[in-house]
Amino acid sequence: MQELYSQGVRSIILTSGTLAPLNSFKSELSIDFPIQLENPHVIDKHQMVVGVMTKGPDGTVLNSSYQTRFKKEYVLSLGNAIVNFARMVPNGLLVFFPSYPVMNHAIEIWQESGVSNRITQYKEMFIEPRGKRDFKEAMESFYERVRDPTLNGAAFFAVCRGKVSEGLDFADNNGRAVVITGLPFPPRKDPRVMLKMQYLDEAKRRNPQGLSGQMWYRQQASRAVNQAIGRVIRHRQDFGAILLCDTRFTNSEARAQLPSWVRPHLTVYDKFGQGVRDLMNFFKVCEKVMPKPKLKSDRPPIVASASSSSTSLDRPSQVARAASSSSSSSSFKNVSYQTAKHVDAHVPSLKRNRDGSHVSEAQLKIMYEEARPSPSSSSSGFTLLDALHNAEKPKSDDFAIPTSIPLSNQDNAMNKRQDDPKKKKKIIIKQSMFGGQSSSSITKRQRNACLVSAKDYVTEVKKRLSKENYKAFSNVMQSYKKDNDFGLMIAGLADLFTEDPTQYHLFRKFYSFVRPCHKKRFDELCKEITGEGCGYRPEDSIEKKKTDDSEEKAQKPQGGSSTDKS
Repeated sequence: MQELYSQGVRSIILTSGTLAPLNSFKSELSIDFPIQLENPHVIDKHQMVVGVMTKGPDGTVLNSSYQTRFKKEYVLSLGNAIVNFARMVPNGLLVFFPSYPVMNHAIEIWQESGVSNRITQYKEMFIEPRGKRDFKEAMESFYERVRDPTLNGAAFFAVCRGKVSEGLDFADNNGRAVVITGLPFPPRKDPRVMLKMQYLDEAKRRNPQGLSGQMWYRQQASRAVNQAIGRVIRHRQDFGAILLCDTRFTNSEARAQLPSWVRPHLTVYDKFGQGVRDLMNFFKVCEKVMPKPKLKSDRPPIVASASSSSTSLDRPSQVARAASSSSSSSSFKNVSYQTAKHVDAHVPSLKRNRDGSHVSEAQLKIMYEEARPSPSSSSSGFTLLDALHNAEKPKSDDFAIPTSIPLSNQDNAMNKRQDDPKKKKKIIIKQSMFGGQSSSSITKRQRNACLVSAKDYVTEVKKRLSKENYKAFSNVMQSYKKDNDFGLMIAGLADLFTEDPTQYHLFRKFYSFVRPCHKKRFDELCKEITGEGCGYRPEDSIEKKKTDDSEEKAQKPQGGSSTDKS
């Protein structure tokens, strides 16, 4: 940059959404920038939610420092948090780890403990491979799952400073939320890092206004985080969530390194349940008020290369998007002027693979940034006592938790998906989580533990909760009665009863008072949050009136008459 500056140019203008933090950036360029401008994002406030999740669902502190990142307790708590995110976030979910070893260790623990199976119940998992060919196949499969209307999207697990975090555009449904699991500091013992820090420390002795080695080291982690954050919310009509799952993001220094358009919207959640509630509300509002993304046409976007000599598809950094006409998708008047003989290198629709076939849309998205697109039923009266008196008597039944097949070797998984691209459904294996005990006995035990009288339940809740929390409990009940909003109800209860494991039973016991249409989902959430279900049976989802009618018909003799034997 100094060489360019020495040529006597009048102006050097650098623009990017991920230049922050600016101090280290200017220091590395070694030239003065007297004019600096940081703008807010083009989106409105309601299109973005930014949260620092300091704890997991079980109350474990989320801290991916060297002291805790490989502890099983932390890894499992992080996995349970991602299970909740996979359930709530629509379409594409991005999860970024500080490094490959941290990501691989976490996924290994999740496979052993069954957490990965719970994630895949909501979204298929894709792991960022290091090989270029495997990476393209993984991205193509990820985009395919996100586009499939029969699925709930997909989750891509990657690392900061990797291909996904710094080179791809996950606009619209491809990326509705990004999860940052830690601060990705560079390897402290790397010779290049050590020399860089030593050089900066020596330079600071000569110039006290300069950047110290330690400051540069911390800012490198922040810059990698900002690059990963920038994968979502790519245009004016986009929306998404940014979830920082590390308590170190509560430090004022770490927050100051975030982009200026992120900082004003950041909320610190000391309780996981509160963050879950806000996340539910955010997507609920956005899906109502935001326009639906336009379906992409079969024709790939028109782009132009920034280097006329480049003809390789494998150099995304040398490609710039050409501005297309707003009135016609076939207009070429705004395409960058390049040598005509290299037109096939600049127009993706003309590119072909070695076998002569056209490059797929997903491959183009890997190499270029994607062209940006243009811009419950009413409830009846309900009280806790009414719900109890209208509840059915429990019946024992078999119960098992469905879990997906664990992740296999990445190369084999990719080959299978390539061989059978139309295959959408996952094979489900049912297995009990209680070892040698029969599922029917487990179900009976769970149901007996969850079914209580309203009077006893209210008495116990009042005894366990403070006056303030008991008032919050009453507000949750009134809101559920009025709006029949399951999401708000479950978030409120989780906030009250899941912070302390000794109160998990109060969360499960509320199963008796959940409306039939919500019982199945409530049972699933109990398993996710507390590790134990409520003994759900399919008939629990049937209204009592219908059940009584069917029982009456079953008891009525075929002769057309009945006798009362009471």
